Amino acid sequence: MEITIEDGKKGKGDKVILVDGIRIFHWEFADMIVNHSWIRDYEGQSLVGLINMINESMSAQEVTREILDKYDHTKTEEDLARIAVELYKNEDRIKPKSAGKRGGEFFKDFVNDCFAAQEVTDEILEKYHLNPRFD
Repeated sequence: MEITIEDGKKGKGDKVILVDGIRIFHWEFADMIVNHSWIRDYEGQSLVGLINMINESMSAQEVTREILDKYDHTKTEEDLARIAVELYKNEDRIKPKSAGKRGGEFFKDFVNDCFAAQEVTDEILEKYHLNPRFD
């Protein structure tokens, strides 16, 4: 996966995250995580390890060798963690906690809810005020 970042249109510091040249939205990323967790489950690997690696990376706001070394991971999973970090940081830029907003925690909670449900549901999208047809 080639991950690139371009300027977005939602205000100061907004960035658009592109994967192989295509913009990725929150729900598309969550769907990628859910689909990849099915692969891990089929292969007998820990699902929790995947989400923990992604959560730790978002909390650190970077994917470090220390975090990666804690978990049995593939290159694709490392790329997923990198995408998650960029989406997390973008939420921090456009919805800063200093302005009373949730920042990256909004995205982190959304991903965790989708992971727990093992799908991106309409209810979760509504809870986070995300509409894939109009974002």
